[in-house]
Amino acid sequence: MPTLRGAGYNGGVSNGTWTALPRRVLEAIKRNDLLRQGDRVVVAVSGGADSMALLEALAELREPLGLWLCVAHLNHGLRGDAAAGDAEAVASRAAALGTASHIGRADVAALRRHSRGSLEAVARRARYAFLEQVASEVGATRVALGHTADDQAETILLGLLRGGELAALCGMPRARPLSHGSRATVVRPLLDVSRREVVAYLSQRGLSWRDDSSNADLSFERNRVRHDLLPALEARLGPGFREEILQLGPRAAALGRSVDALARSCLAGSEGDSVALDAARAASLPRLVQRTAARLAFEQVSETGELRRRAVDAIEGLLCRGSGKQVRLTGGLVAERCYGVVRFGPARAAPPPIEIGLPVPGRVELPDVGLWIEAEELEGAAVHSAALRAAGRWEETVDLDQTGERLVVRSRRPGDRFVPFGGSRAVKLKDFLMSERVPRAERDTRPVVIGRCGIAWVVGIRLDARVRITPATRRAGRLRAGRLGV
Repeated sequence: MPTLRGAGYNGGVSNGTWTALPRRVLEAIKRNDLLRQGDRVVVAVSGGADSMALLEALAELREPLGLWLCVAHLNHGLRGDAAAGDAEAVASRAAALGTASHIGRADVAALRRHSRGSLEAVARRARYAFLEQVASEVGATRVALGHTADDQAETILLGLLRGGELAALCGMPRARPLSHGSRATVVRPLLDVSRREVVAYLSQRGLSWRDDSSNADLSFERNRVRHDLLPALEARLGPGFREEILQLGPRAAALGRSVDALARSCLAGSEGDSVALDAARAASLPRLVQRTAARLAFEQVSETGELRRRAVDAIEGLLCRGSGKQVRLTGGLVAERCYGVVRFGPARAAPPPIEIGLPVPGRVELPDVGLWIEAEELEGAAVHSAALRAAGRWEETVDLDQTGERLVVRSRRPGDRFVPFGGSRAVKLKDFLMSERVPRAERDTRPVVIGRCGIAWVVGIRLDARVRITPATRRAGRLRAGRLGV
C-alpha cells in the first residue's frame, strides 16, 4: 500500500487549506510516515483536550486521506460519575463526527490487587489491552494517541529521574508496535504540538473537553514533573529549556538505534517465561551497550518495563561475577547469573520436597517439576541389546539386581553422593550438578531415582556407575522420563 506522500497523498488539496493544528498533524504524518492511504485508525480518546484535538484534526483530514476512523475510550473505574461523564462526552462527540465509538470499562483498582506495578502502570496496561482488543475487532492497523510535545518533555525528564539514561533521552517514539507481535502500530501525530496550541485550537472551534482531576494529584510522579519540576526549571533556565529538552530526543534516538543493535546481539534467546543475556558478549562491549542490553532483556519479561538505575547497576555487576548470584527486580522478577548467561525471569519459590515410590513396572508424575518417570523390566534378548543401545539423556537401562524393584523418586538432599557413570569414585551430588553447569534454580527441582545402593539415576543427567548393565547382568530394567504435556 503506498505511503501518504505527494499530490495523491493530499488528495489534491494543499496543506494551506487546513487550519493550523490539522496542518501540523498532516505535516507530521507526511514527514514521519505515520499513516498510509486507506488506513483503518483507532483514535484513543480520553475526553481530555489533547485526545479531543487529535480526533478533531483526524476527522478534518479523514476524507482527503482516505482514512477510516473509530474512537476507543476506556473507563478505568477510578473516578465514579466523573469517569462516566468522560465516556458520555467522548461517545457524543464521536457520533457528531459520524465516527463509531467503542466504550470499555475496567476495574483497575481490582486489577492492581491481583497484579504488579503502580496504579498508573496497571491502568496503562489495561488501556493498551483494550486498544489491542478494539484494533483487532475492527481490523485497524494504526492506533493514534494524543501525546503532545509537553508530554514528551515530561517523559524525558521522568525517565532521567528513574535512571533511564539514553533510553530516557529518546522519549516516546512517534511510531511503534502496539504490543509484541501486534499487527497494529501506535502513532503519535501531536508530538510536535504544544498543549497550549491544542487548547487554542479547541477554543477557536468552540469545542469543549473534559478535565481529569487526577492530573492535578501530586501523589503521581508525572504530575509532580508537570506541575512542579518543569515550571521550576523553566523559571530558572528560561522559556527555551523545554525546547532544548525536546531537541535531545532525535539526537539520542539516532545514537540509540546503533546502541540497540549492539545490545540485541547480546540476547541469547528465550525459554518459557525467561530471557537470557550472553554475559561474555555483553562484558566485551561498552557499558552503555551492557546497560541497554539489560533493559532490553528486562522489557521482554516484564509487564511494566520500568527498570531503575540501581537495578541496572546491579545487573551490570552480574556480568563479571560467578554463577549463582542474582538480583531481585520489580514485578517479582529476578536476574540471575547462570554460568555463561544472565537469565531474566520470574522468581520461583522452591517446590515442595518430593518422595514417591516407583514400582517396576510403574509410572509416577511430578506436576511440581513438570516431569513423568516410568520403569519397566526388560526380558530375554532385550537385556543385552539394551546395553548397546544409545538411549539418550531421558532414558537409561539399569541392572535390576543392583537397584532392586522398589525404587523411590525424591528430591535432592544435603549430603547426597553418587558414582557418576564413567567414573570410579563417589562425589557430592551438589558438586556434580555444578560441574555439569546445571543452573541453581534447577538443582533443587531435579529429581533422583533411589535404588538399593542409593542414587541410581540423576534424572535426565547421569546414571550411577554401580547400576550399569554389564555382561554379568541377568535382569535389566529401563528408566525413562519426559516433560508432562509434551
